Amino acid sequence: MEASLYDAPEALGATYDMALVTWGAIGWLPDIDRWAKVVSAVLRPGGRLYLLEGHPVMNQMEWENGRLYAAFDRETPAAQPLVFDETSTYTGDERQLQNTRNYEWLHPVSRVVTAVLEAGMRLDFLHEHDRIAWRAFPEMEEVGVDLFRLKEGTAKIPMAYSLGATKLG
Repeated sequence: MEASLYDAPEALGATYDMALVTWGAIGWLPDIDRWAKVVSAVLRPGGRLYLLEGHPVMNQMEWENGRLYAAFDRETPAAQPLVFDETSTYTGDERQLQNTRNYEWLHPVSRVVTAVLEAGMRLDFLHEHDRIAWRAFPEMEEVGVDLFRLKEGTAKIPMAYSLGATKLG
């Protein structure tokens, strides 16, 4: 079966105990409100959402001359995505990409939380983390299996966040 994310409730035809959304999923989506409604629609009452995502503050940043700086606005309008042309993936795979253009959206944590609440879920927790599962910037050190954080002496920013929510009703 293949379907658009936004068609998931109809395509799946069932509800579930848990929706797990991790690492880089929502940055590809222009409409965070619609995403939250889809998540709610595929959860049974009492079902839980667990979201683990790169922090939007980290995603605003670029690295230059040994420092982080804010290169992008904190929120990306749906009709004006960030546009990137990359010849290779962020995974380290050395093969060259044939289709290099991609579109991304920054969704502030506050917008994600509001979307989840408005979709009929209760917020159970919200945590910010200083680690992420990839080397986002050159001045990062590995601190576990596939976990990286900014080196000492670098201004600290949140690198990731996790959110738990339960569907009401």
